[in-house]
Amino acid sequence: MRGRHRLFPRTAAACLAIAAGCELWGVLSAHPASGLSLAVGLLIGSTNALLAERAVGADVPFHMSSLARLGVLTAAALAVGLAIGTATVWLTLIGVAGAQFVFAGVSVREAMRQ
Repeated sequence: MRGRHRLFPRTAAACLAIAAGCELWGVLSAHPASGLSLAVGLLIGSTNALLAERAVGADVPFHMSSLARLGVLTAAALAVGLAIGTATVWLTLIGVAGAQFVFAGVSVREAMRQ
């Protein structure tokens, strides 16, 4: 496994660890739905790394696939967030956004290693 193919596993692992912390925070603070919303958003958002890796060699321009990927992830986050509860939907979207920062950090770290 070399180069960009390490981005998804590392992004997913980091998001999973952060998601576990969010859920623990939610339970300990007596707001389990809030913790769950953040955690689910992080996990949904982490799939962008996998989708981006697959889009690199596609025939579609990367910037167009980026827009479509983020649109699908946002729709998925909204749907799952609404299923958890309308009061915490925004936290699911925050989780997706947070996962993009994790993805960017993992990408920069990988670029610095090469």
